[in-house]
Amino acid sequence: MTYCETNMNTSKAAKKLFIHRNTLTYRLQKVEEITTFDTKCFEHCMLLYLALKNQLYYIPCILT
Repeated sequence: MTYCETNMNTSKAAKKLFIHRNTLTYRLQKVEEITTFDTKCFEHCMLLYLALKNQLYYIPCILT
């Protein structure tokens, strides 16, 4: 989500997440492998962002 919030800028996202930029790049590649989405494509990034936001919204409702 931070990657999308920083306009898909790996340097800014990594700094905000307190990780090395290469670590973020590796994790984004893993997301691409699992989902077959291209994280460098704005539309794909937004789909992932909305899916994660939706999931985070509903988890507390399920647990209560």
